[in-house]
Amino acid sequence: MSGSGATREQAGVLNTPDLRQRVREDYELQPAEKEITFTLSKADERARVYVEIGGLMQRLLAHPLFELGQARVPGEGAVPAKRLHAGEFSDSDIVAVGGTVPKGVVKLRSNARSTSGFAAIAPAISSHQGGDD
Repeated sequence: MSGSGATREQAGVLNTPDLRQRVREDYELQPAEKEITFTLSKADERARVYVEIGGLMQRLLAHPLFELGQARVPGEGAVPAKRLHAGEFSDSDIVAVGGTVPKGVVKLRSNARSTSGFAAIAPAISSHQGGDD
């Protein structure tokens, strides 16, 4: 699975504060259309993640173990949104990200979080944890 996304070296270049500042939600989508998906299989060591929620996209891009595989950029006018693979980004806004994390990062808790906000799914990454360069 790791061959489908950016290498760790490429991800280190792409997962910069500049890239995270370009994240926004897709204004064309209704709240019910904005998704978060996690896909895990027994055969793979990494879980696939796809996110369309702004705060969670920023935290995922800051995560030191996230390997960026693709980003979706908004369309303009009648041009539909398009997905770009790592390394194909222009200066466009980013409205969705997809990539992988080690399966060991994913955890179901036995109790609920104190907040239902989506950004709380992934913890904030401080600079001493490798989130900011």
